[in-house]
Amino acid sequence: MEIRYLEKGGELWFSFTERVPVPTQAHSRVYRVYKSSGEIPEEIQKQGKQAIRTYAERKVEADVRKQKVKAKEHDEFAKNPDFSVSVEHDGKLLKGKIISADDNVLRVRLEKPCQGEDCVIYGFGSAMLGKHLFDRFKSFSDDAIAHAKTLLIRIYEENKHCDKHKEVIDLANQLNSPEN
Repeated sequence: MEIRYLEKGGELWFSFTERVPVPTQAHSRVYRVYKSSGEIPEEIQKQGKQAIRTYAERKVEADVRKQKVKAKEHDEFAKNPDFSVSVEHDGKLLKGKIISADDNVLRVRLEKPCQGEDCVIYGFGSAMLGKHLFDRFKSFSDDAIAHAKTLLIRIYEENKHCDKHKEVIDLANQLNSPEN
């Protein structure tokens, strides 16, 4: 643990940053950053360097522990949010759920009036445009909810298309089969 010490406004402060790689399937070089900083109280400074280091280490450990607990809770929510979404399209109410949002991939399942799943990846480009999966409160962003509704419509339209052209799709699949 490398804690840095600095002067800030005439006061002694500590600062700590830890970058932890996050294993992902859709992205490379993703890190979760844990930070802690604060002023060293005057009464601690009077006790000497070891007291200062001990104080800073305890503060960093407490802060980072809290951040890791929150990150774990958020990761668990992202893996199984069970978040209901609905939208009206062509006079029909489409009902579904956001079934996962881990690894920056928003996965949606349409449940009614038909079924299917689709996803969209929130990558570097999305972030550069200010489009994020979660807002600053770790809830789904307005953009993510809008994307989920768009995905419901896309799934519905794909199902409609497959139903309408079932015979041609089946024939194409039979012709492409190595057994025919």
